[in-house]
Amino acid sequence: MRTPTVEELRRTNTKYQDRASSWKLFLSIYKGVDSLLKNGYIPKHEREPQSAYERRIKELYSFGYSKSVVKILTFHLFNKPPIGRQLKALESNKIWEMFFRDSNLQGDHYDLVLRHISLYASILGHMGVLVDKGQGFYQTKKEQKDAKIYPYIASYQPPAILDWEWGINENKRPVLKMVKLLDDDGTYRIWTEQEWGTFIIEKSTTNAGSNTNPNIGVPVVNINGPGPERKVSIGMGMEQVKPVASGINPLKEVPFFWFYNLKTEDNFIGESDIEDIARTDLSVIKNTSQIEEIINFAAFPMMLKPRLPADPSKSQQSVQEDEVSVQIIQEYDPEYPESKPEWMKPEVESAVRAILDTISKKVQEIYRAANIGGITSTEVSTQAKSGVALKTEFQMLNSNLVSKAINLEKAENKILEFFLKWEMLWDELKNEVHFGRSKNFDVQEISVDLANALTAKTVVMSDTFNALLQKQTARQVLPSMSEDEQMVIDKEIEQSIQKKSEVTVTEQMDQEDPETQAIMDKGMGAEQEIEE
Repeated sequence: MRTPTVEELRRTNTKYQDRASSWKLFLSIYKGVDSLLKNGYIPKHEREPQSAYERRIKELYSFGYSKSVVKILTFHLFNKPPIGRQLKALESNKIWEMFFRDSNLQGDHYDLVLRHISLYASILGHMGVLVDKGQGFYQTKKEQKDAKIYPYIASYQPPAILDWEWGINENKRPVLKMVKLLDDDGTYRIWTEQEWGTFIIEKSTTNAGSNTNPNIGVPVVNINGPGPERKVSIGMGMEQVKPVASGINPLKEVPFFWFYNLKTEDNFIGESDIEDIARTDLSVIKNTSQIEEIINFAAFPMMLKPRLPADPSKSQQSVQEDEVSVQIIQEYDPEYPESKPEWMKPEVESAVRAILDTISKKVQEIYRAANIGGITSTEVSTQAKSGVALKTEFQMLNSNLVSKAINLEKAENKILEFFLKWEMLWDELKNEVHFGRSKNFDVQEISVDLANALTAKTVVMSDTFNALLQKQTARQVLPSMSEDEQMVIDKEIEQSIQKKSEVTVTEQMDQEDPETQAIMDKGMGAEQEIEE
C-alpha cells in the first residue's frame, strides 16, 4: 500500500467534522463530572473569583440522567434472550468456538462484546465494527487452531472513524471502497478492497531549527473511549509517516460496517438515545452547582458595617478607622446608632425553590424525550398519568426498541457473514446459519403472559400449538438459560406431549373395544348390586 502523507493521514470526512463536537459532549455527559470538567463544559463565571470556582468544581456532582436513559434502554434491549439462532452447523467448528468464547482477543465473550458495542452506539448514535483476522502462517486447520488464529471483532467509536469512501459495484449496489481508522495506540489503519495497511506519525530526528516547513498549530487529537484516554500529541518540528504493516485483502471487500443505534437520513450517522437529552442533563448539573453556591452563601452570611465619617470637631482625621471584633459587633455607640453592624440576610428560599422547580421540569422532559416516562413515573412525575398516556409512552418505547433490535440483528448477521468469509465457509453455510433477536418489547408482567397461555391452552386443541406454547413459556420464565439447556427442555417437552398423545389414543381404542367395554359395564353392574 502506498504510504500517505501526514496531511492525507489526518484528513477527516466532512460528516466527521460536523458531528465531532456532539460526540464529545455525549461521551462526557455519560462519563460524568470528571469528564465534563476535563473537556471544559463547566466554565468559570465572568464575575466568579478563581478561588470560588475551584471550590465549586470540587463540590460538583451529577445525577446521571443521561446514563440512566442509556442503561434502561440497553437493559430492555438485552433483557430478552436471543431467539431464532440457527448455529447448529457451526457447533462442531472449533474456530467458531474460540471466536465465540473470546471475540475481541481480550477474553470477552461474544455476547459481552456485542452488549458493549450496543451500549456505546446508544450513547453516540453508531459504532464502527471491523471483523479482522489475526496474522500468522499455517497450512492446516489444526495448525490454525493450535496457533489460536481466528477472526475477531474490533469496535471503533465515531471519533475514531476518520474517513471513508463508497462506490457502486457491478450489481449497481453501494459498496464500501475505503475506510480509515484510528486505533487506541495512535496507529492509523486503512482498508481498501484490495489491500490494508497500518501507519504511525512520528517526529523526525531532523533538527527542528533547520526545518524549513514545520507543522505549526496542528491540534491535539483526543479520542475518548471506554478504556484509558487515547491521545495523539502533535508538537513542533518535522513529522513523517512511518509504515508499520501491510498486506493483501483476501476478502476483496472491506470487512467493516456501521453498527447503528437508530438509523437517520444520513447513511453514516446514527441517532443517539441522548441526542435531545445531553444538553438538558448538562444544564441540570449547572443548576445544582448554583444551588450549592446559594446554600453556602446563606450558611456563611456577611457582616455589613458602614465606614462612618470622623468626628467633625477633628478636622485632621478624614475617615474613621473600622475595628472588628466580637465586642465591637455586640456593642455600639448610642450617639451614632447608624454605626450598629448588621448581618446580610440573603433571601435564598425563593431562589432555591425556583431552581429546584426548573430542575424538576427538566428531568420530566428528559424522560419524556426518551419515551420512558411511564417506567419512571413514580420518581419524576408529581401527578398520576392516565392509562392512555402510559400506553402511548410504552408504545413509543416499544417502537424504538424494535428498531434497535432490528439493527442489532443486522449487525450480528454481518459479523457472522465476515467470519464465514474469513474461514471460507460462506458459500457452504450462508443458508444454514442465522442470528435472530426478539422484536417484542411490550412492558408487561410475565404472570399475564402465563395466564394468557393457560387460557389459550384450554381453547386450542393442538399438540403442535401446546409444544410451541410451552417452549415460549420456558424462555420467558428462564431468560438466562443457555442454548444447550433450551435444546434439552425443548426435547423433553416434545417427548412429554408425544407420550400424552399416545396415552390418549390408547384410551380411545379401549373405549371403542366392545369386549373391553362389556367387561367394564359388567363390573359396574356388580358393584351396583353389592351396594343394593
